Amino acid sequence: MTDADLGVREPPPGARRQLASWIYRPRATVSGGPGGDSLASGESRGRWISNIMADLPALLGGFARATELEVSARSKGEGALVLEADEPGMLEQARDFIRQNDDVVEVCVTLTLVCAGLDLRPIEIDHGALLWIDIDLDENGRLDPATDDPIRLRLQLNTDIYAPLSWGDVRDNTALATLNADRLAGALERIERAIPAELIEIDAPDYPGLVDARGFRGP
Repeated sequence: MTDADLGVREPPPGARRQLASWIYRPRATVSGGPGGDSLASGESRGRWISNIMADLPALLGGFARATELEVSARSKGEGALVLEADEPGMLEQARDFIRQNDDVVEVCVTLTLVCAGLDLRPIEIDHGALLWIDIDLDENGRLDPATDDPIRLRLQLNTDIYAPLSWGDVRDNTALATLNADRLAGALERIERAIPAELIEIDAPDYPGLVDARGFRGP
């Protein structure tokens, strides 16, 4: 069963068009976070991203599973490393690449959402979300001083199964949203606490007033 069968808006295969995004900055920053960590150097950023990749299954929990991973580096270009989930050791391969390249500018993890249908049976939504890490570097390969938040992590939803008010054929999506709300809320909470990260922006123009730090609210 797909989200099209459920009446919610379905993301086209491979789509990167977002319906709602939660954007964070790491608490370990250029000036050091609560633990004194700094992400000013490429080496420290590599360790930070590598740790996120190692913890990714726990971070996603029952919300989603990673199905594809793409890494871009300033010196090697966009999509310098592309891995599928069925490749042995996908996350470890990504960690090795990230640790060996101190000019990574983007990591994009494609997620298959793990949800519950109205009959309580599990359903999966391919390309249902993306987890991004974006890093802005200047021409010298350093964190761009012209950017307020040169390191950002973003959880991007491509489907509105969690929204009580859907833009699919069936507008009232309250039952499905209620069944799956805790999965999304749990993932958002783990991002803040486990990475740790600070929420700096919610981008959800189609849902004004309906999205907060833990997901969707009722209309």
